[in-house]
Amino acid sequence: MPPIPAVSFQATYWKLLQPAVIVSTLVLVSVPMAWVSGEWAAWIVIHASFVPALLLKSAQRDLSLAFALITVVASHHLVSLANVYWTVLPGAEIDATTFHSEAIQLAIDHALYFDIGYEFYENLLGVFYSLLGPSLLLGQALSVLVFSLSCVVFICLLDVLEIRRYRWVILLVYGLLPSTLLITSFTLREAWELLFFMLTVLCAIRFIANRDAWWATTMFACAAGLALFHKALTIYSACFVLLALGLAISHRNSRVKFHRRLALFTTASISCVALALVAITSTEVGHSLIRPLMDRGVTDYIHAYRMQIDFLGQPRTAYGVMVDGTTLASTLLTFARLHFYYLFAPLTGSVDTLKGGYALVEALLRAVLILSSIIAWLFARTRGDRSYGILLLAYASMTFMWALGTTNFGQALRHHVLTSWIVVLTGLPAILHVWERRRELSVAHMRAADRVVSRRNG
Repeated sequence: MPPIPAVSFQATYWKLLQPAVIVSTLVLVSVPMAWVSGEWAAWIVIHASFVPALLLKSAQRDLSLAFALITVVASHHLVSLANVYWTVLPGAEIDATTFHSEAIQLAIDHALYFDIGYEFYENLLGVFYSLLGPSLLLGQALSVLVFSLSCVVFICLLDVLEIRRYRWVILLVYGLLPSTLLITSFTLREAWELLFFMLTVLCAIRFIANRDAWWATTMFACAAGLALFHKALTIYSACFVLLALGLAISHRNSRVKFHRRLALFTTASISCVALALVAITSTEVGHSLIRPLMDRGVTDYIHAYRMQIDFLGQPRTAYGVMVDGTTLASTLLTFARLHFYYLFAPLTGSVDTLKGGYALVEALLRAVLILSSIIAWLFARTRGDRSYGILLLAYASMTFMWALGTTNFGQALRHHVLTSWIVVLTGLPAILHVWERRRELSVAHMRAADRVVSRRNG
């Protein structure tokens, strides 16, 4: 008779009861509210955002990870409900209200159209509003649903990096970071950009490691999705895809012959250049972004754009770095300063508001996580793991792009939502490991001291 496999009682218990307990709780709580408000579509989307916590195999195997995922999603919905039924929360003032209002107007007028940038997000919302009815709760629930999918991708990245301990803590830090909690709960495009950016990076890691056509195709598709939501991301997506292809070609252990890899890279490069030429000559992106960039030059364009943002932005949070493009050295120094201030402001200045105080705390946390991530990357290199390097390359390139057009740390807080997950993913596990080792050593010292005292007394 074959031996009976050992089955974890915790896993079995959770697998049997989780659908009934969670779904019944959601129904009991939400049905009266949906009945009163009449927003059935929004509440269906809210329920759908908890589906990953029920179906994800990693969550079924790890009870703490499942509850962490449920906590993150539920917290986002609480923020969303507070913004709809209580008061306008920080981060939901101008852009979120504008996107929601424009989407309603597009749905009412049946004037939907295709464009790239914030117009695409407004039209995407307009499609849902035209099908399910205009509702702020619905628009925000869609953002939370998309963010819950990003949590699934985040857990997949934990598996890729083979992080087995403290997964629930890492997920909670990722999902409950205040700026992320707020921005991804409103009618803003950051939740969508975050999901497609994470998918692009995940597919790039898989493609570079396996050189599989499926992962290459998926990476192209996800990068195209990322490019739809912001005009600057059209350029970034093309550059990142080419960079990933170059890294795959340079892989020493590649099973594909070099001339075939070179042909693949050349074909992809020509395709990206052709798409860029089409964008320059025939689309709104070309007229509003690429053509001025080519006509003025990089530094003049960045300077003019930053001056426009300063005029419309938040002068109390501005860090006042001017673009100097007179020489190559001054240009490089300016770009380095912009990147530094984007990452660490307001560490270099004074703080006199609550928002500035939070930005200071987040900048300190970011500095620690970046340092820890670099150390983790150095250790990963010794064992031949390229995933950490790809993640940090994605972080450095994306933050540098945002730094060029960001003039104040208030604006930077919103952009950091797209990249904070990388340093949480790569840096936090090392910090938790060090903390655990110190705690174990402390406990060991205490026990040794107790043994010494007991021997003396004996």
